[in-house]
Amino acid sequence: MLEGRAGEEYLALASLACQVGEGGPHQRVLASVTELLARRRAYAERASGPDGRRAAGFQLVIAAAAVARTPGTPLPGNTAVR
Repeated sequence: MLEGRAGEEYLALASLACQVGEGGPHQRVLASVTELLARRRAYAERASGPDGRRAAGFQLVIAAAAVARTPGTPLPGNTAVR
C-alpha cells in the first residue's frame, strides 16, 4: 500500500482469515479486525478519484494489525464513525 499498490488481495485474505465462526476464543478481536478492514475499504472508496489519497485508509490497516497482535487488550465498543 505504501508503494502505491492497492493491496486489496492481502486485505481480503486478512478479512477471510477472521471469519472463524461463533464462540471462538478471539471472536471479539477478529470481529474488530474485520470491522476496521471494512471501514478502510469504505474510506478508500470515498477517497478515490483523480485527487485520491495514496494508501487511503492505511491508518485503519495499522489499527487492525495492532488489535490482531494484542488479543488480550480490552476492546472498545463498536461505535459508528462518521
